Amino acid sequence: MIAVITRAFQISNYIEGGLWISIGVGFAIAAVRRKGIAYTGSGRRQRRIAALHFILFGISDVVEAQTGAWYRPIWLLL
Repeated sequence: MIAVITRAFQISNYIEGGLWISIGVGFAIAAVRRKGIAYTGSGRRQRRIAALHFILFGISDVVEAQTGAWYRPIWLLL
């Protein structure tokens, strides 16, 4: 089965990917800041983990926009 990739599909996935990556960058910035609410070791660790996951999820949307399917390549499905 060949996925049909429309321009609207690609644009919406690029926008969504940009949104998730932006959120991830926000968490990364919060993780390295020296002051703020709940600046503790565990809080910083949680923000780093959140940053990594949001950025990876955003990258998966960019890949999906290029391949046209959430199941191709196989690592995207996993």
